[in-house]
Amino acid sequence: MHKVIVSSYFSAGHFLSDEPIHGHNYGIRVILKSELENGMVEDFRIIQRHLDDFCKTLDHYLLIPGQNKEVKIDNVNKQLHVKAWERTYVLPASDVVILPVENTTAELLAKYAHAKLKEKMRKVVSVQIDESPNCTGEYSE
Repeated sequence: MHKVIVSSYFSAGHFLSDEPIHGHNYGIRVILKSELENGMVEDFRIIQRHLDDFCKTLDHYLLIPGQNKEVKIDNVNKQLHVKAWERTYVLPASDVVILPVENTTAELLAKYAHAKLKEKMRKVVSVQIDESPNCTGEYSE
């Protein structure tokens, strides 16, 4: 069995219950695994295109956890009114991506990315998200 790893990056903001809004320059790696077909697991160009397309959906947005019971979101005239724990934010809806996750941690972002990339590439076995050079969340099958 062979593996290939392809990397990319995106920059995004987020917040957690005990942290204010802040941002990261996230690194992301997708790992594919299979027997070789025509001498390769998958064409690197195809993997890179799918990974970069995924990153564009998050790049330079504020990521909001849409499945967190402590986060309430109301859309009022193309502005999102977000109540999260003891804070309230009013944000342009065009600057926000509401994700189907409980929190926007590296671990849950990796799980979300895994599901989205698996839709495009069936050989995906793992996704790693670096929040910083020394901190990585991973989701694997």
